[in-house]
Amino acid sequence: MIEENYLEELKQFVELHIRSQSLKLINPLEVLERISSSEGEGEGAWAYEWLHAGNEIIEQNVLEAIQCYNFARFPYVNNNTQKEVYRKLVDCFEAYLSNTKIQKECLNFNGKAFNVYTSGLDRGKPLLLVMGGIVSIKEQWFKFLELGPKLNFSVIVTEFPNVGENSLTFEANSCEIIQNILDFFESKVDVNQTYYVGMSFGGQLGIQCAIRDSRIKGIVTVGAPLYEFYNLTNHQWDSIPLVTRKTLSHVCELSDSELKKSLVTMSVDKEKLSKLDIPITYVFSLQDEIIPAAELKFIKKYIRNLDLITFEDVHGSPNHMKQVQQLIPEKVLKQYKDNQNKLSINNLKEEQV
Repeated sequence: MIEENYLEELKQFVELHIRSQSLKLINPLEVLERISSSEGEGEGAWAYEWLHAGNEIIEQNVLEAIQCYNFARFPYVNNNTQKEVYRKLVDCFEAYLSNTKIQKECLNFNGKAFNVYTSGLDRGKPLLLVMGGIVSIKEQWFKFLELGPKLNFSVIVTEFPNVGENSLTFEANSCEIIQNILDFFESKVDVNQTYYVGMSFGGQLGIQCAIRDSRIKGIVTVGAPLYEFYNLTNHQWDSIPLVTRKTLSHVCELSDSELKKSLVTMSVDKEKLSKLDIPITYVFSLQDEIIPAAELKFIKKYIRNLDLITFEDVHGSPNHMKQVQQLIPEKVLKQYKDNQNKLSINNLKEEQV
């Protein structure tokens, strides 16, 4: 029964990520119907069927095939087939990059390595820094690498700890990874004008970082757990989807019981958050099965410069994907322009004085 429930959760949660990719050459529902097991490595197994789907279309559209490989390793690499498909995914994406201006950089933090993708780096342009959550790899967000420079931003796309090519574990100080990225690229891009897009838990790290680092001037996040999630009762914790709990255990490298005890150390400091004055756009799903409803009250109370958008939807608002995809770049641009206008007004006041 646990395996059956877990498989149903996988199919439910991958829907959000499928909708974010606009697949045209395959019917994802047909792939999901062929899957009868979350484990295993043969026909009917999760990784096998998505790998097969990607292999069928790779000659026609490598980017679409890469996303099938992404779903094959979803929610994290846990068996030999997933290891094989993830390696293939990275190799295929790097081959695709050879014909673009997108670059890959390897960084180190606390003795461990992680990779990022960059595009359009320019010291004269603001930085758009993008991080996914606990289940999404950086290759899933490659469209930001193409769109950002068109909007006159330098772009860096990275990954959450222990996701994809990030070998660090998720810990209370993990937001320092973002500071490390800004330090590394400070000679190549205007890191003092950084705008951050964070999905789910990736949004939490961005807000944690902004509390301590003034180089971040604006944040757009979708479904970021900030405080209430990390302080759930044991009964509430038991109702959290198994996919989320298992994946969190993976990124934290902790057992389920150890995880519950350590999560409280990862919540945002509400007093420090209340003093943060940068614009934060938060997309909240009113039927979220991961983020507790109490988080909405917390957000309204402690985020000073809040632009709140709500959808009557589950985590990540998959049924409103087009709206979410449109509003993210719109909100980033608005934050940047509003900040520039404020800067101009303040400079003018100083000159008059």
